[in-house]
Amino acid sequence: MSDLKVQNLRRSFGSVVALEDMSFDVHEGEFFCLLGPSSSGKTTTLRSIAGLENLDKGEVHFAGQNVTDAPVQGRGMSMIFQTFALYPHLSVEANFAHPLRRSGTSSSEIKKRVGEVAELLRVTHTLKRKPTTLSGGEQQRVAIGRAIIQRPKLLLLDEPLTNLDAKLRNDMRTEFKRLHRELGMTMVLATPDQLEALTMGERVGVMQDGKVV
Repeated sequence: MSDLKVQNLRRSFGSVVALEDMSFDVHEGEFFCLLGPSSSGKTTTLRSIAGLENLDKGEVHFAGQNVTDAPVQGRGMSMIFQTFALYPHLSVEANFAHPLRRSGTSSSEIKKRVGEVAELLRVTHTLKRKPTTLSGGEQQRVAIGRAIIQRPKLLLLDEPLTNLDAKLRNDMRTEFKRLHRELGMTMVLATPDQLEALTMGERVGVMQDGKVV
């Protein structure tokens, strides 16, 4: 059964067309990869699914609902960006807790979930530290934690390994596969790296000029 259905998306920025007739389906619980060179429309596609872009045309369906015009918050999705986008002035613990506080989760539940996520990602020892004191790999794990703490049904990954060195990239590929197995959520990864797409994706959509070819 398809969990995510992207139909005929078009998104232009002035005279530049970023997406043109972009369509693909992702099955429930699948790890799907979008592979393509820089400027092929991968990031715009993920941002469109997350509700961060105003589409010229096309529809996004998720979990049986048409979410094309739905607010970002209620979509049941999280996105991890190429830059880790952590709050530098907050501790790791507060970074994890932030999305839950914003959605009105009780303090006891926040504490429980922060503990669970920190353990899952093996960053319990960093909870009291600020993101700037962490290694690249630890920062990446914190960014993942903040995205999954709300238990989204869909995780969108926008080139999340680009800023890591080769060994860390390799470690994090294994980590994402482990998380996918343990959490059972649907994941869509955008990457320009063929090795990454082939080692992580159960299916790969190859992108060129704003569409899957």
